[in-house]
Amino acid sequence: MKVKFTTSFQQRLLHQVDYIASDSPQRARKFYEDLMKSIDSISHRPYSFRMSRFFDDKNVRDLVFNGYVVVFRVNADFIEVFGFVKGQNKVED
Repeated sequence: MKVKFTTSFQQRLLHQVDYIASDSPQRARKFYEDLMKSIDSISHRPYSFRMSRFFDDKNVRDLVFNGYVVVFRVNADFIEVFGFVKGQNKVED
């Protein structure tokens, strides 16, 4: 199944990577690469991830990664990654 990213997800992720890079470019690069590997795993078994704490929808799931939550929606033909939050913050759709 194909994974697609919303613009808002990409912007939030890049903002966080830039923030990490201000302290350590190598750590920022590793964070980004490791996160993208984890996101790639979604396509193999999307329903193995927990139901989202932010939405009451069985097709919306959370991937927890190093204190961050990546929120994604499982559609018929693709997976839409749309949320990226630290800890328990509220996600905007």
